[in-house]
Amino acid sequence: MLASAALDSGALRAVLDGRHPQHATAQGYLRHLLEGGVPVYVSALSLAEVGAQHPIDRLPLLAHLRLLAFNHRDALAAAELLRQQPGLAPLELLVLGQVVAHELAALLTPTAAALEAIVGAKPPFRVLSLEVPHAAAFGLTGSLF
Repeated sequence: MLASAALDSGALRAVLDGRHPQHATAQGYLRHLLEGGVPVYVSALSLAEVGAQHPIDRLPLLAHLRLLAFNHRDALAAAELLRQQPGLAPLELLVLGQVVAHELAALLTPTAAALEAIVGAKPPFRVLSLEVPHAAAFGLTGSLF
């Protein structure tokens, strides 16, 4: 099992929005991680971005997530990513900087290709893409019965 994981803005949006095409997959990942005792983080920056579209002041889900405030260490990691990939969306880089600075083991995101374009083919964390069901990503098989 993973030591830790984070949700990016797109994954958080998918978890919260029942009409999102990746909602069931996002819910499956989150349930699997939380039931496995994996600390799951969300950036305050992602929460603010998603909060512009979804009410976040009374989310029961937040009781199960750990909030990452943006600090100096995060800014340094994000600045390094921005130097390597100029012209990319700053908010995405700020959140990625947090994942790198806090040495989180995985990041749940809607598409792996978009993330790999930012951090390269070998990011310092495992990419969990909502394009792949959680059972396949974690090598889970069907029922034993």
